Amino acid sequence: MLSAIKEVQAMNVVAIVAITLLVLFVVVGVAWYWRAVHYTGEIIVVDSNNVGNLLLLYFQSMANALQRQQDFQVRWVAKPHLKLSSLIRQLPTQLPYSRLASSTLMKLKMRAATTKPGQFADAVTHWEAKSSMLQLMQPYIRQHLGDSLSALGYDRCPFEGTDVVIHFRCSDSPFNRHPLYTLLRYEYYTTILRFLQRRYFQRDKMKVVVLSCGAHGGNPQWRRACAAYSEDLERHLLSEAHDGLQVDIRCGSIESDLAAMMYAPVLISAGSSMSSIAALARRHPWSILPSTLRDPNLEGIIYEGVCYLNATAYRLPHEQVPDYLNTTHVCSLLRSPTSNNNELQHIQCVLQTMIAPSR
Repeated sequence: MLSAIKEVQAMNVVAIVAITLLVLFVVVGVAWYWRAVHYTGEIIVVDSNNVGNLLLLYFQSMANALQRQQDFQVRWVAKPHLKLSSLIRQLPTQLPYSRLASSTLMKLKMRAATTKPGQFADAVTHWEAKSSMLQLMQPYIRQHLGDSLSALGYDRCPFEGTDVVIHFRCSDSPFNRHPLYTLLRYEYYTTILRFLQRRYFQRDKMKVVVLSCGAHGGNPQWRRACAAYSEDLERHLLSEAHDGLQVDIRCGSIESDLAAMMYAPVLISAGSSMSSIAALARRHPWSILPSTLRDPNLEGIIYEGVCYLNATAYRLPHEQVPDYLNTTHVCSLLRSPTSNNNELQHIQCVLQTMIAPSR
């Protein structure tokens, strides 16, 4: 009798487990089907206030909605210790598909995009590619970033009289030795500035603002090293460029710095998600960024006023820097010229092609 009871109890346990697994299977299946067929929005978990990366994820979600031909919905979920930046909070979280896909051409472009929505977060390595997702999303990036900044009171460059903004990325990078983010030799900047002064602005005086916000990083040693790098860049620009150059180092809020990159007549970037998004959102025709494709045979790519230069020879490889906190040694490396004369000529040739359509 006792054995029969135990047998029944064991069968009940097996039955409960089987039913539980069946219910879970059905729930997961229905959820997967609903997400695949009836797009209901995205949840973006915010574990850092890296606004450049958050903007990439935001426009990824918008691209997903476009390709699925569904309304766009997104929800930000920040960790308890984090507060979303005012810019992120200002972005619309719901848009009807009819408003998003008002252009038949945009529908066709989105379907033909070479970068799939699920890979969009990795698009930093593909934004030069023809018909990349970032380039196809440019009208939306331009509209929504412009509207959001304007609502916050930023509709022009906050630094009056600025001709050129240089975004000198230094915070967690280069100290984390991320393969995409290396420092660029100063010759990269001086080569471009000389060209702009002679061929684009065609005047002696030129005001340059260097945006360098190592203060946003959490490591005090990194902040001090970033300050040393940006100050050395300032000294080098003043000593190597033309006499009429004025250089200011600035670090404001995320919103004001983004507005500076978007609204200055010329943007020169050392490469970052933030400045690349800003370059696509700009209405000025001159945005200059280093290519991330690392192909020595790559020609410069120009797309809607954004110029991606082959800056391979200007990069300071991480393996050449034993210690990024040894700023004296690193600055000496950054001041060293490149021996690649072909690349110098190539950059000047690519920049020359931008003058005709932009003036």
